Amino acid sequence: GFDILPEVWRFDCNPAAYRTGEDGKLVKYASAGKGPSEVIATPVIYNKRVYIATGQDPEHGQGVGALSCIDATGSGDISKSGIVWQYTDLHRSISTVAIA
Repeated sequence: GFDILPEVWRFDCNPAAYRTGEDGKLVKYASAGKGPSEVIATPVIYNKRVYIATGQDPEHGQGVGALSCIDATGSGDISKSGIVWQYTDLHRSISTVAIA
């Protein structure tokens, strides 16, 4: 790839529980096997936090999603250290977060 912008941090929006089946084995996904959901909507940044909903197009049927709040002040892989909160009781989402 091209090193145009340096990576400051990265965050895996897919909760670890979404990667394994009931048998404890890794679930293979069509998206290069990386996970059940991807970022479709626009992330919202407010007060050094990133709010992001993940999922897939609901036209693909039922699936899992997550709404995450990430502390954007870290560096490197902040998948564990950068989580402020994560709501997983929703299905696929293509919505952008709104902050009131």
